[in-house]
Amino acid sequence: MDSETGDVLAQVAGISQLIQLALERNLARGEEIGQQVRELFPSKEPLFWNESNVPVDNIRAPLREAERLLRDINITDGPNPGVSETPHLRELRQRYGELVQATFIELGSQRLNASWSYIDLVEVAPLIDPIETPVLYLVVTLPLGKSHKKHEVTAEEHNQSGYHLHYAKLNGIRSDVLFAFGRNPPDPENPVTWERHGSGKARYFPDPESWNFKKRENVNKVCLAAKAKLPSDARLFTPSRNSKFLLPI
Repeated sequence: MDSETGDVLAQVAGISQLIQLALERNLARGEEIGQQVRELFPSKEPLFWNESNVPVDNIRAPLREAERLLRDINITDGPNPGVSETPHLRELRQRYGELVQATFIELGSQRLNASWSYIDLVEVAPLIDPIETPVLYLVVTLPLGKSHKKHEVTAEEHNQSGYHLHYAKLNGIRSDVLFAFGRNPPDPENPVTWERHGSGKARYFPDPESWNFKKRENVNKVCLAAKAKLPSDARLFTPSRNSKFLLPI
């Protein structure tokens, strides 16, 4: 193992510990809140827990540090920070992806009277804020899996150019095929475009023109699933005039 690989492993281990710390703090906060809720009388007034119990900022603080560590890792071949898949980051996603997506921070509740008992309306926020910690959000939640056999789709955002997707091998080696969503398609259910991008830095060069319908449909679904995981206000990459729609063919 060379020193660079060792450094990356240490950073990924540190990121893992920080995510675990945030999860533990959120769990402790939830247990304290649960005790308060059990003692809460029926009321139309909401009860918030922003400053009581474990403050939300204390939960998000280790996640911000994890974001900083991720940005220090050279995870793309180019000068811009991105989210290219590596075995280390894939392991991080497999360990925490589903757990993080299912974890929320409780912010407050409102207890309403009901004829038979009461109803608690609970306000929550995602554990990882995609606006505050966008790289961590993408690393843990994207890509969503294989697009076809030994390939996958990874999401990236270069500065303010907007989110786009790269066709890549499972070992993280990216091709020069870029997928995006920024044009009005003839079929609204199939908005994915493809084009060549960064061919000088790519390691292999697949030909989507030769893909059959089944493969195009598979890749299209994965791209749409990845897009659904992005923040609702995410800036999307604008395809070039040379881009082509993946479907229909």
